[in-house]
Amino acid sequence: MRDVVRDQLVVDGLIERAELRQTLGISTQAFPARSRPDLVVQRGDRFHILEVKSSKADDRRSQCVLGKPFRVHLENRGHTGPAPWEVEQDLIKLELFAELSPAVESCMFLMVDAYVGSGPWWSDVFSSVELFRTTMRTQFVKESAARFLANTVVEPIVSADCKARLIMCEVVNRRQSHAV
Repeated sequence: MRDVVRDQLVVDGLIERAELRQTLGISTQAFPARSRPDLVVQRGDRFHILEVKSSKADDRRSQCVLGKPFRVHLENRGHTGPAPWEVEQDLIKLELFAELSPAVESCMFLMVDAYVGSGPWWSDVFSSVELFRTTMRTQFVKESAARFLANTVVEPIVSADCKARLIMCEVVNRRQSHAV
């Protein structure tokens, strides 16, 4: 993804896996400021944050490991059930990243979904409000299903060796004066 961004966009900076508080120049230690998003694109004094995932043909990417600061945050929001899926965690963090600084202009979730096994593919989940609601584990994400999916595009990707689907979910876009 880094190479695609570098080749396709004019950027002033491309930051990989660095603490967001350092990237944004903020002093808070509170969650999620110490998180390390996959990519941050800097254009002038504005930042565009990307969380990037991919699934293998035999692994639908359904992990749900959760660190203590994130767990405490979720408990403070009323979630005491099972840890959210890794994909769901990214959606939650992307919404929170935008609250850290007005310099954050957009936050996007990108996933190459190559899974071909049984059970729902993530691209199916991001194409159906009902499936999204039944798949996600936190009530506040379930309640935001229509907003997330209204800003999601799922496109096929085909190469000589495989077929996959690209999920692009724009979680925050301040350029259009709306946040999801």
